[in-house]
Amino acid sequence: MRKTIKILAACSLVTAITSACSFDPTPEERQARSVIYGRDGQPMNTNTGHRYDMYDVRDSNNHDQTRFGYVRDQAEPVRNSQRYNENIAAVDYGEIANIINKMVVQLPAIEDSATLVTDEEVLIAYETNSDDRELTADQVSKTGLSIVPRYYHVYISDNPEMIHDIERFRSLGVTSPRVDEILESTIKEMLKSPQGKQLNTGENGNGEADGEMNEESDKSEFRKQMKND
Repeated sequence: MRKTIKILAACSLVTAITSACSFDPTPEERQARSVIYGRDGQPMNTNTGHRYDMYDVRDSNNHDQTRFGYVRDQAEPVRNSQRYNENIAAVDYGEIANIINKMVVQLPAIEDSATLVTDEEVLIAYETNSDDRELTADQVSKTGLSIVPRYYHVYISDNPEMIHDIERFRSLGVTSPRVDEILESTIKEMLKSPQGKQLNTGENGNGEADGEMNEESDKSEFRKQMKND
């Protein structure tokens, strides 16, 4: 898998949970904004209107894509700056879905895949010719979890029909009426497929903490029922 895709995802998503404060920046604050160094070793202009231009992922200028990324911030000016978010790339759900899906479809035995990214969940449906459903599910799940912020939950299904199901939601947004209710039935259906191995002693394959209950749904209880059936 291309390292540039992972770099783009990390840069795009690390700022997803930041919020602005209530003060205008002073000249000193403007000087103390994030310093991001390009591949030529020179500081980059991060105050661009094109949120992904600074990443230069297409290597249009034949830059060395093997160079590390480096960022330095001074905390106090940043915290007190009303315009802090001007220099930060916002999360583009469509772009993140594209990154995840491109990585999933490159996994072994994956023939087709579709990915939907909301403000807190990732839904991945795929078609596979794998003889080991559990192994493939674990690979798909961890691919999704590796891209999004840690508070996200990832739900997957190896039922090809689910590809068309999640495609129906591509025109919805976080402000769409009853969006959580609409997605809920699809997520419950996806849980009938393998969801990957438990991440650790406190989190399941979906990235949910043990005993965690979604305030607007009952996914955890539904999963318990599925295990008991």
